[in-house]
Amino acid sequence: MDFLESSLRCVLLKDGAHLLEDLLNDPLYQGQEQEARPGEKRYRYRAKIVETLFGEVRLLRDYYVAADGSSRVPLAERLGLIEVYSPGLAKMMVRIAAQESFEEGREDFGALLRCEAFARRGTCAQKTVYLGDGAAWVWEVARINFPQAICILDFYHAGEHISLLAEALYCTDAPRVQAQAKIWREMLLEDKLHEVLAHARRDLKAALP
Repeated sequence: MDFLESSLRCVLLKDGAHLLEDLLNDPLYQGQEQEARPGEKRYRYRAKIVETLFGEVRLLRDYYVAADGSSRVPLAERLGLIEVYSPGLAKMMVRIAAQESFEEGREDFGALLRCEAFARRGTCAQKTVYLGDGAAWVWEVARINFPQAICILDFYHAGEHISLLAEALYCTDAPRVQAQAKIWREMLLEDKLHEVLAHARRDLKAALP
């Protein structure tokens, strides 16, 4: 039932986004067009992706650029947009940040991530890859929401762990720490993780009394 609820929610949000997009781009809703001010150049119907409570919508608006390089978007001002966020979404983000800690928001994050994947037709993909930074909760999100995905630790964070491993093993020899970490990172790029671990275990045993 969880899958059905999530799928239905995603479909309703997608339909809501289409309706909202049509409304926002309706000339009657946007109101009377503004004439360019002296020295300004008007660019018509420039597209902008706006994040809303229903997801992404494509907003077509006039864009004005003055001779000094400054710009303005009257429609964005009338709609109360905050950067690329709708007022409703911006308020929700503030409330969540104020009321919930990052730890408490992880469950919601997983649901939102699954919903986004569904909206982007992720369920039609023959293979799904989930890229994470190695934190335990990140893999738990994958286990719950993308059980069939191939989980991969991103190389940047893998490299950080390699550097920490080298520091732990050779902390009294700074040049060797840097040299060994560089060698191991290069081995990782060649998919030689097992060789890295074997090397580290040998050196650890050799260092023990």
